[in-house]
Amino acid sequence: MKKLIILAIAVLMLTACSITYKAVGKYKDESDKFIGTVKANVWGGGTATMESPSTGAVCSGKAVLTKGGISCTGQEGTVTMKCSNDKVFTGSWKATSCTTGYGAGTDNNGKPFEFLFGLTENEAQSFVK
Repeated sequence: MKKLIILAIAVLMLTACSITYKAVGKYKDESDKFIGTVKANVWGGGTATMESPSTGAVCSGKAVLTKGGISCTGQEGTVTMKCSNDKVFTGSWKATSCTTGYGAGTDNNGKPFEFLFGLTENEAQSFVK
């Protein structure tokens, strides 16, 4: 019984674990850029919040794991983000390591969008320039 309680506590602690990464995104035509964070949970997926410095629009949403394995490298999923300016982004993402990845999708007007997560501050700034 004691082992079962310890196991249950360990599972609860792991499900509460999450890691926050820097995220950046931009329209493929570079008309607008976004900077923010992705808060990933240890089981894949998570939440994201991004803001456009030029328009002030704030976007937030969920990333869902659709393909995973023992390693986080190669995990894949979908993302949906709703913005304060009525834009809605939908797309997919892929993990390139346990701390980095990329994705792409479109907004509700069909305009292509791409993003990266798990970057250093310098890498993030370089991507949006």
